[in-house]
Amino acid sequence: MADEPVTSLPEQRSILNKAQLLLGATRRIDSVNDRDDREAENLLILWDIARRAAIALHPWNFALKRERVMPESDVEPIGYEFQYRLPTDCLRWLPWDRDSEHHFEGVEEGGFLLTNHAGSIVVRYVRDVIAVDRWSPLFVDIMAYTLAVEYCQGKTQLVGLRDRLSNERLDKLTEGYRVDGAASANRRRGPSVRNSGWAGARFNRNGTFGR
Repeated sequence: MADEPVTSLPEQRSILNKAQLLLGATRRIDSVNDRDDREAENLLILWDIARRAAIALHPWNFALKRERVMPESDVEPIGYEFQYRLPTDCLRWLPWDRDSEHHFEGVEEGGFLLTNHAGSIVVRYVRDVIAVDRWSPLFVDIMAYTLAVEYCQGKTQLVGLRDRLSNERLDKLTEGYRVDGAASANRRRGPSVRNSGWAGARFNRNGTFGR
């Protein structure tokens, strides 16, 4: 019997090299463990920041999660009756549509959801996914772009390149909306879904979603 093809999984090194290409570099990064490689070291410093920023850009199917949470005991926030702590891996809260059985009215403040809804609530959110082999192919591309954008953010002479890469990333996100939406036809997609705190402000500066 013929050997079955081996599924190609994304690697951190290949994502770093794609970011290098986007930045105009011609040299390849051979190993992410080579601490003498200054280019690899610089990009790795930005890795966690870029990952969280890229995942929060869009409700990626691979990063979606729902969790039932209980109200904080003996806490009554000003203006609301109940306070619910968001999960620690939450990058972006996704409010339910009004016709959902899990819908509730509330606001996000300081890592909590404030609402007058009593009892437990089901929170749907975009979570931080660290493992590269769990990422979708489209997200791998977005991650490389985000790494490059973050690198440009710290280099004042690369502002023009940063803006161009941000615009190209926006085009690729449109494809992400289409592909993920096709897999989950009943899920609302697009920039109208709100960002959690820090994400919205950061993306506004980079010329992308955050409204």
